[in-house]
Amino acid sequence: MLLYNKLRTLSRNPYCIGNMQVTFYGLQFFYDDEVEYPAGHILLREGQSQASIYVLKKGSVKILKGGHEIAVCDKRGDMFGEISALTGAECTSTVKVNEDSHFFVIEDSEEFLVQNPRTTLFIAKMLAQRLAATTKNQSLFQKEVLELSKKDEGYPPR
Repeated sequence: MLLYNKLRTLSRNPYCIGNMQVTFYGLQFFYDDEVEYPAGHILLREGQSQASIYVLKKGSVKILKGGHEIAVCDKRGDMFGEISALTGAECTSTVKVNEDSHFFVIEDSEEFLVQNPRTTLFIAKMLAQRLAATTKNQSLFQKEVLELSKKDEGYPPR
């Protein structure tokens, strides 16, 4: 066993912290572990801190905010926990495994991202796209609220 661990350590790429590798979107992606969770397992819990990033290999998860389902994610490469891992803040939503699912796990996300700048750029672009979509949705929502409040002005208060 000692020889196996020594050989595994020697065979690792010195420029990455993960000991396993997979390719996503043309990027060499290194990760620390691969895990499988059954349907119903809570991967991340809203309001709790955590430092790992989970990358969906196979399966699906539900995203819950305040106990309400807001999305289902089932695309290979979808990431979870990156906001909390990057900012040190509490998780902004709960991620619940929807069916038996496999994930790649990055334990020390900060070190991983320092050592893998192309993956860091990919994550930054993904987060920028999410922010743009959220900003657009918020703008549309505010516009609808403004229009509804203008319509309401003609009615007497209850």
